[in-house]
Amino acid sequence: MSINFLEINNATFVASKKNKVLDFNLTIKNEGDIICLLGPSGIGKTTIYDQSLVCKRFLKEKFI
Repeated sequence: MSINFLEINNATFVASKKNKVLDFNLTIKNEGDIICLLGPSGIGKTTIYDQSLVCKRFLKEKFI
């Protein structure tokens, strides 16, 4: 059994009342893997990106 570099399960990202992503899942197997979020305009790509940066800063402050 291998350990994933990053795994997000059933996450909800909310940027505003209008901009939210529900039930988001993502698995990145290895550090350094390149990923791409694709989808039509307004689907939540930027919301996921922005909120992921917030999570990264939080985790860095708490655990590093």
